[in-house]
Amino acid sequence: MKKALTTFLFLINFVSIQSQTETKFNDGFFEYIIEDPYSTENFEVSIKKYQNCPKGKFTIPESIYWSYNNKTYKIVGISENAFKDCVNLNEVVFPNSLKYIGDEAFKNTGLKTLNYPKGLTSIGYGVFRECKNLETINIEEGVTYIGNSTFSWCNSLLNVTISNTVKSFGYSTFSACKNLRSIVIPDSVENIESGLFGGCSNLETVKISDSLKKIPYNTFSGCERLNNVVIPDNIEKIESSTFSGCKSLTSITIPENVKTIGDYAFYNCIKLENVLVEVKIPIIINNTVFKDVAINNIPLEVPENSELLYKNANIWKNFKTIIPLKITNFYNNLRVEFYPNPASKEIKIELNNSTLKEVSIYNNLGQFIKSSKVLTIDTSSLSKGIYYLQVETNLGKTTKKLVIE
Repeated sequence: MKKALTTFLFLINFVSIQSQTETKFNDGFFEYIIEDPYSTENFEVSIKKYQNCPKGKFTIPESIYWSYNNKTYKIVGISENAFKDCVNLNEVVFPNSLKYIGDEAFKNTGLKTLNYPKGLTSIGYGVFRECKNLETINIEEGVTYIGNSTFSWCNSLLNVTISNTVKSFGYSTFSACKNLRSIVIPDSVENIESGLFGGCSNLETVKISDSLKKIPYNTFSGCERLNNVVIPDNIEKIESSTFSGCKSLTSITIPENVKTIGDYAFYNCIKLENVLVEVKIPIIINNTVFKDVAINNIPLEVPENSELLYKNANIWKNFKTIIPLKITNFYNNLRVEFYPNPASKEIKIELNNSTLKEVSIYNNLGQFIKSSKVLTIDTSSLSKGIYYLQVETNLGKTTKKLVIE
């Protein structure tokens, strides 16, 4: 009987201790959620606002000391909705100890600039979405993944620098960033999900990673001012609605490795004037691919000796004329890229399978301004306005429009 009573009292005491174990604490300003309240080795917490939002610049510390149990906890996470709607929070400095950020942690805050934290192993949905004052993002070396809708609806976003350690983007990462005009996706990026720039209505130029194999659904849908985009040679699949509603796109080149083009891929691209297809055997497409595009007024350029195939291929045969091009001509048309555009300080030119001879810059009146024989050109002395680059390579010349802001 005595042994049974002792066991019973022990169980009561154990349950009492368990029920008293704290799972969170606060310092009057912030609340800290303990990752594993029962651990005797790993003392880690996530952070969130306690009662009031922080204002101005907020530096998140590496650790926090709790006098209640005389332990120091490493801050490894930012909780879901942690600082949501903190409209007077202008800047955040993240600790190196940070491992994850929860869903919508900084949604609708007053952030103006952001150094995207490196070392994250997990990031939730829409972490920085609807940050209406956010203008500049620097994604640092070491970052490998940018999450779903991370920056969507950041309507003031202008400047994005992406390090060459980034490997992939989630869906709709920059969707509806209506002020974004130019962006470079480095060649380190091997995968992007759907809707990456969907609804970026002022996006004009973009450099796509050469490492991609497909351009997913809605990637540039609704980018009404997009006028300069080169589809990389390695692309095998252009998914549905990829360029739908790109009303300023005047020409497009479909590289020779493309095997499929999805429905509505170029729907409502009403200013298309030229389509060049490097694929020797016509891709099977349906009548929605160029829906609401007057292809009967547009010339179609195809590889030499493939014109008869295209003249008998469904949809392709409806283009105004089908023009055979020798393979060397492909690189004289749309194989010159430059970024950013619009530019201010400098532009960088990229060439595929050709060697630069000279770049000449002319103003909107056709007057010669300057020339260069290097791929990086200083444009800081140019006044605001529209210019034209005449790029001469060993394969020929091409002309591109440049906007200086």
